[in-house]
Amino acid sequence: MQLSLLFNKINDNFVELPENKNAVKLLQKFYQRVQNVADFKEESFSNIIIKGSLDCGKNYLLKNFAANNCNNQNINFLDHDKINDLEFLASLKKHNLYIIENADCLEDEVLLRLINFSQEKQIFIVLSLSSFVNFKLKDLTSRLKNIPSATIENLSLDSIKYLLSAILSQNQINLSQAKIKKIAQNVDRSYQAVINYVKNI
Repeated sequence: MQLSLLFNKINDNFVELPENKNAVKLLQKFYQRVQNVADFKEESFSNIIIKGSLDCGKNYLLKNFAANNCNNQNINFLDHDKINDLEFLASLKKHNLYIIENADCLEDEVLLRLINFSQEKQIFIVLSLSSFVNFKLKDLTSRLKNIPSATIENLSLDSIKYLLSAILSQNQINLSQAKIKKIAQNVDRSYQAVINYVKNI
């Protein structure tokens, strides 16, 4: 299998694990509310946060979620550069869902403006970020702490083994359980580390 094809298959196949199940549930529940919104002003919250360390797999989750719901044109990823463009923000469609990956890379003022804008424009936003600690603006930190969130925890050894088995199987690569156990014991306990390992086989 060509490496580029393998990479695409890995990106398209998120594996649900005990460590990310709460994030999966929150995302699914949120999307059901987005689809069934009647009166935006009556919604108790219009944003959610998927938290986790840099390589925990939160962005794989979001890409898989968007791919599985691609028949609905109301899910879009927003580039960081576009978030700075006020004309672009004004063009966002009412009641659509927008995903911003690695939101903690945005400047505080930009992210706070986006959150405020989402209320005015009546759009739904999913943010992925590592933590709140990098933000210095108190108003922003306060707003973020009031947004419903789910954290993807660091992976256990059992989850690493399961993730390895699942992704290898998806890509028609067969290894013995003994080999998978040995790899799991020596690979970093992160979603990204497993993805990188499989890409390099």
